[in-house]
Amino acid sequence: MDRLPRSGRGQGTGGNTLGRTKRQTLQPHRIGSVAGRAAIERDRAKIDALWSDLDKVWFPAGKDDPNLVLIRFEAEEAEFWDTPGPVATGLAYVKAFMTGELPQVGDVGKANLSH
Repeated sequence: MDRLPRSGRGQGTGGNTLGRTKRQTLQPHRIGSVAGRAAIERDRAKIDALWSDLDKVWFPAGKDDPNLVLIRFEAEEAEFWDTPGPVATGLAYVKAFMTGELPQVGDVGKANLSH
């Protein structure tokens, strides 16, 4: 599990489940999306295993900082879009508008990651 620079999100929800989340990563002409469930954890053994002295920048009270939590993310599905770029995509949309056909604008993929 990766360390996260900030914590406290989702507090006051009456439980430790953050619910369904989605994260998108943008790169030139490539878009990815991962959806799943996130939950807050306060597992001391995991905090000890992941802790670095550099983390004191974000959590001055150290591993005992009350704002320090871990967030477990369980991916359920992922999608990606790889497009040829904005000019070619724009031209494909214009052609689709004129012909009534769906635009062909690159590759699309989907994966079900539920176990």
